[in-house]
Amino acid sequence: MKKFSFTLKIVTVILSICMVFGTMPGVFAANPIVTVGTATGKPGETVSIPVTLTDNSVIAGYQLSITYDPSKVIAKNVVFNPNQRQGGSSQNLNTAAEGYIRIAYAASEPLFEGLIFTVSFEIKEGAPGGEVAVEMTGERFDDVNADKVPVTVIQGKIIVEADNAELEAAKAAFKAVTAEVPQALQEAQQALDKVTLDVPEVAAARTAVQNAIAAVQAANKTDAEIDAMSSIEEVNAAKAALEAALDDLRAKVAGLYEAQIKGGDLNQDGKISVGDLAIAAYHYGKDSNSPDWDVVSKYDLNKDARIGIEDLVFVAIRILG
Repeated sequence: MKKFSFTLKIVTVILSICMVFGTMPGVFAANPIVTVGTATGKPGETVSIPVTLTDNSVIAGYQLSITYDPSKVIAKNVVFNPNQRQGGSSQNLNTAAEGYIRIAYAASEPLFEGLIFTVSFEIKEGAPGGEVAVEMTGERFDDVNADKVPVTVIQGKIIVEADNAELEAAKAAFKAVTAEVPQALQEAQQALDKVTLDVPEVAAARTAVQNAIAAVQAANKTDAEIDAMSSIEEVNAAKAALEAALDDLRAKVAGLYEAQIKGGDLNQDGKISVGDLAIAAYHYGKDSNSPDWDVVSKYDLNKDARIGIEDLVFVAIRILG
């Protein structure tokens, strides 16, 4: 009997909670959603970005900003939906900060769902292909009592279609860079095959070259992959990544040859011998003031701006193992 009474109490509590929340239909309701739309166009064209409201039953007014990249598009006008609730509105395209539009609206009743306003933009001549973010910032949405209503904002964008000639030129430039890859990889492999001196300086430099080779291979693209790219921004970004990887590889290859000398193989014949010590001895005493320092400074193994006894001792120790 006690068990039944306890169960009955629990059921009663659950029913009471359900009744309470049943009289509060908005408790679990999702926030209204404000969506900044997307438009596509070419340089010189004017496109319209719709701003819409969904899941709304309370919003009656708003004040907000729309931001964009003024180097790529020009804001032309804001058009409020004439079929929305009638109310007072304001807009300012000529704000002190470029790339910034201020918009406000107030009605005496909740706004209808759907379009609330449209912003038109002119895509600048010469604008590169790619995406231009069109975003809502500093927004405040209110109900009829001017109380703030939380909303979910979905940001928008303008997709700029690249001029075909400009895009093809960018792709051709990228392909010209990829044509340098085989020779750069071959030279790197030749350096690895040639410089095998078993000293710490060379071991570290060899690892650096191997990592740089992997980076070039990762950044390299086939002609088919380049042809599939749809925007100048994408092409230029990939081209810049490959150029940086190639520059790094070439620097690492040069560093490997330098490491060979720093390791004591002054004549770069693949071993450290008396011949290397003879080179250091021949240039002994020269310093940064010597007329041929640009040529012989590589024999300054401890980098103290002179070829001294320390450099000769270093080579001698390496000869002795």
